[in-house]
Amino acid sequence: MKLTGDGMLVEFPSVVNAVACAVEIQRRMGERNRDVPQDQAIEFRIGVNLGDIIFEDIDIFGDGVNVAARIESIARPGGVSVSGSVRDNVGNRLDLAFENTGEPIGLPFATPIFPPVMPSSAIWRKHKHIQSWRSK
Repeated sequence: MKLTGDGMLVEFPSVVNAVACAVEIQRRMGERNRDVPQDQAIEFRIGVNLGDIIFEDIDIFGDGVNVAARIESIARPGGVSVSGSVRDNVGNRLDLAFENTGEPIGLPFATPIFPPVMPSSAIWRKHKHIQSWRSK
């Protein structure tokens, strides 16, 4: 894990676990924010990518990290965005459906984004977007 000011970068050994964790974080934040005044609500944006990374001492970097950061930057508040490779690898292993939102702007290559649509709980009705991208 690497802290980046008001954010963090977390590496998982499994992409399925990474997406499950992201969804659970957003679900719990939705519960937390339910009874909180809007000006006190905290909403995270989460981006998940599957790619090569480089570890050097206590730092982590590489294309996999750069793409994940860009994916996170276009996620909706309270949402999760994933790359097409993540969507393809997760498949139907989680109780999620993915919504293709097209190709994002600002990535070095065409990578469509897909938000998974969460299971139909009351909490997730307002936070149900997991975006994903698919490379051509």
